[in-house]
Amino acid sequence: MLKEIKDLLGINKPKNIFHPFFGKLNLAKNESHNQWFWNGVVTFEGQSIALRIYSGKEEPSEKYVNFFTNTMKNLDWLIKESSPFVKHSFEIWTNKAYFEYFLDEFKCVSLDIPVECNAENNWQITFARRSDEDFVFTIYVVNNKVESTDLD
Repeated sequence: MLKEIKDLLGINKPKNIFHPFFGKLNLAKNESHNQWFWNGVVTFEGQSIALRIYSGKEEPSEKYVNFFTNTMKNLDWLIKESSPFVKHSFEIWTNKAYFEYFLDEFKCVSLDIPVECNAENNWQITFARRSDEDFVFTIYVVNNKVESTDLD
C-alpha cells in the first residue's frame, strides 16, 4: 500500500536518468505551467544542444528522439518560416543574405521538445551566433507555425 502511494505521489520517480540517446537528464518542474520536463545537454553533429523535454515524469520515449532528429534535419524550414520576423535585421548585422548564410552564422544551442512531441503544442528553438554566443535568436513555434522570434 505504501509503495502505491509513493508511486502516485512520484516519490519513487528518478530525479536523474541516463537516456541512451540524450545522455544524462535531470527531472525539473516548470512551476508557472505546472509541467514536468527533463533537462539535459546532447551532443549532435559535434554541437552541444541544451534540451527541455516535456515528457512529464516519464523517461523520454523514441518519439522524443524522432522529434529531435527531425527538427535538426529540417532547420531550413524553421529558417524560412522565421524570415518575416528577422530577415532584415540579420542582413544588417551580418552583411550577408539571410537564407543562404543563416546556418553558417548561427548554430542551434537549445531546443524544447513539446508535450507528446506534438508540433501543434508550443515549443521553441534557440540559435547563437557562432562568432558571438551572447547574440541569440529564439524561434517560437505554436500550432506547428513560427509565431514569433526573439533577437537578443
